[in-house]
Amino acid sequence: MFKVKNADMETKRHFINENKERYSISALCQTLGISRGTYYYEPQVCTFDEKVRYHVENEFKKSKGIYGARKLKVKLKEQKLIVSRQKIRRIMKELGLVSKYTQAIYKVESQSCNEAAIENLLNRQFKTKNLLEVVVSDLTRVKVGTKSAYICFIVDLYNREIISFTCSFKKDAKMVAETLEKVRYNLQDIQIFHTDRGTEFANYRISELLQKHQIKRSLSKKGCPFDNAVAEATFKALKKEGVEGEKFRNLKDLHDKIYEFTYWWNYERIHASLDYRTPFEVRNQRLAQANT
Repeated sequence: MFKVKNADMETKRHFINENKERYSISALCQTLGISRGTYYYEPQVCTFDEKVRYHVENEFKKSKGIYGARKLKVKLKEQKLIVSRQKIRRIMKELGLVSKYTQAIYKVESQSCNEAAIENLLNRQFKTKNLLEVVVSDLTRVKVGTKSAYICFIVDLYNREIISFTCSFKKDAKMVAETLEKVRYNLQDIQIFHTDRGTEFANYRISELLQKHQIKRSLSKKGCPFDNAVAEATFKALKKEGVEGEKFRNLKDLHDKIYEFTYWWNYERIHASLDYRTPFEVRNQRLAQANT
């Protein structure tokens, strides 16, 4: 009896069932130190649908409200739950879960143009074979207090990794040059630097930096944002997933938020263009292949 008293609940229930013909259930429960309610309690088994609903809601919240049915299907598969996108959409509708991208609107801001006679070497070939084969860059505007601030990203096309960023109140070539200089990898490994024709990309300091590291220059066609679609898409994601609804008091607040976003983007967020892997996973897999 002493051993049973210190056993787990299932063992106690089994002991009571084996002896309830000789002793009262109340006496057995009292002896084993449990209430009658505990003895009679039968835990509810979570059904498959309940598990699916829980994980759909949980993964949606973890994604900061951006994952739709396709990416949620991938995340559920990681939990050993095989569910169709149609069912996930139905559950999302029942739970009132709407991806931030559902009503996305693409807007093109007019800007002055860099008329330099530089070819579009990228030519919308957004899938590359090696890390740092082509990096792309662009700038976007964000409100900080009552002022307009700007963010500059540099993205590696191979794994969509944000490899550098800066924030500034001045949208100029100095900002772009500083972003290049802050790239976390060896600049000599970069083969092509592609941007649109914004005047902030036309500067002697930038050209000198690219020449020093033997990086080829590539520019989009005039008035064609789709030639730099990956950079445009990255900023669209930033606004939807990182800064929408946020209020920044100063440049440090903005910098801290962008740092947080780039960590999420590079190490946690799965990307459809990467077969639902993170940039970090793709980079590590490529390096592992190179070492074999």
